[in-house]
Amino acid sequence: MDYQERIKRNSSVLKLIIFVVFAFAILFTLTRPKPVSKEMLEYERAVTYKTIGGPYAESAWDMLEAPGGGFVIAGDTRSFGAGGSDFYMAKTDGKGGLLWTRTFGGPKDEHCLSIENAYGGGYIMAGATESYGAGESDIYLVKTDADGDCVWARTLGGPDFDYAYCIRRTNDGNYILAGYTSVKGNSDAALIKVDPSGRQLWGNTFGGDGWDVFYSVAALRDGGFLACGYTTSFGFGKSLIYLVRTDASGNKLWEKTYGGKRENHGIYAIEAADGGFIVAAKTTSFVSKGLGWDVMLLKTDSKGRQLWQNFISAAELQCGRALLEEKDGTIVAAATKKCYGICSSNIVFEKADAAGNSTTYRIFEAPNDEIFSSIIKTSDGNYAICGSTLSFGNGMTDFLITKISRAGEQIW
Repeated sequence: MDYQERIKRNSSVLKLIIFVVFAFAILFTLTRPKPVSKEMLEYERAVTYKTIGGPYAESAWDMLEAPGGGFVIAGDTRSFGAGGSDFYMAKTDGKGGLLWTRTFGGPKDEHCLSIENAYGGGYIMAGATESYGAGESDIYLVKTDADGDCVWARTLGGPDFDYAYCIRRTNDGNYILAGYTSVKGNSDAALIKVDPSGRQLWGNTFGGDGWDVFYSVAALRDGGFLACGYTTSFGFGKSLIYLVRTDASGNKLWEKTYGGKRENHGIYAIEAADGGFIVAAKTTSFVSKGLGWDVMLLKTDSKGRQLWQNFISAAELQCGRALLEEKDGTIVAAATKKCYGICSSNIVFEKADAAGNSTTYRIFEAPNDEIFSSIIKTSDGNYAICGSTLSFGNGMTDFLITKISRAGEQIW
């Protein structure tokens, strides 16, 4: 064996040794018990969840407290229905016990992202369908009676992709939808107003040449609307939080962007009691600096001028009712606490004062991964949360529902 061959052989052996050492180091890091500080012991709570679902994947996205008690949860199912993924609606009693379920959809995929109390009783759900309509996907609206039986279903959209992430009642007895419509490979954020029968009254789009999406819309006290999402069309970041205020006819009054130079997505926004706005967003621009998502809570005045921002680190939001405001100005928020492969993902619950300073913080810890979707205030002054769980239930992921006290402790 000549000198060069010995060098190659020794180099290969050295590389193998280094690889084995690194592999053992990574394995040790992933499998050793997670160090828990005194502070984390104060925050963490071991929990179990009520679940709903079958042998395959279910994802809960939105919920309401039902008139007369109990809860109604809306999302998707692959265990039941006509094929692919279908709208999945579940009614529970006041302690999360299942009363009934319903599915809606066709042979392809449907995704339900939002539910609202319908005028005249019952419920109205919004999302998207690939089974019906004019395009690749269309907005799908389903109106039910109080027992979850279908009253009517409608599609809205054009030849490409149209999607609704949020539906809310308006001040004049109609409904407003927020989502997007695709335009030549990009998308415009969209607001669509429909009447109580689901027929379109008007539709407006917002954005530029990039990808623009609305995840939520709020009906404001003055009759206008506040839409929240993200844009890649404006500003200096890869994407920015996108907030648009309109009049009652959907005409833009102003638009604002927020965030840093990396990714920033607005998820949910509400009108505050003082006339300003509170936004729940996710960002990679500040705490993580590109290494993961953090949740950002953002407060603005009535003109959209930023007043403060605060963060729930290593946390993420998808869509749904991410926050609410109490009468005393307390902000209540929840999110998915991420560990990025080192530990399981859990639901995190936080209360903050009117200046955004944290006053209550809880991590609800379960054996495997959970995804938070929506939080609502219940009629008894506590809170209910829905999402999806891998830790409990019948299948790959199931709906989860839990009730949380005002002090941040699990009730059931």
